[in-house]
Amino acid sequence: MTTTTWEGTNSSDEEVVDVELIQAAALATAQATIQQAINRRKLSRTVLAKRMGRERSFVTRMMSGDYNMTIKTFALALAACAYRPTFGFAPVTWVWAVENENPASNILDTSVPAGAGTSMPTAESLV
Repeated sequence: MTTTTWEGTNSSDEEVVDVELIQAAALATAQATIQQAINRRKLSRTVLAKRMGRERSFVTRMMSGDYNMTIKTFALALAACAYRPTFGFAPVTWVWAVENENPASNILDTSVPAGAGTSMPTAESLV
């Protein structure tokens, strides 16, 4: 895990950010956004690849979890689906998840630290 610490808004505050988690969540959001565009246009990955001027294997790599997608590739994939990208940002908010012994009643509890996660925009909110 790679964390970065920045000075907060007050001189005594520090903000610790899990950079790898933020990057992974952003990539997953970009991939989900492209997949939604593909689904809405009812395109195959083969057709998407042709529209992008790439091989089908490129689309498979682009949609895999480890691909380091550029903004240009993201925009090209969406343009091939007749969409344009939109971008936004939001403050990082950490949410602590606590597992209850009764799985049916598992809920998010912001009062007890257990495992960190972050709220990120959904793919639908970005399309």
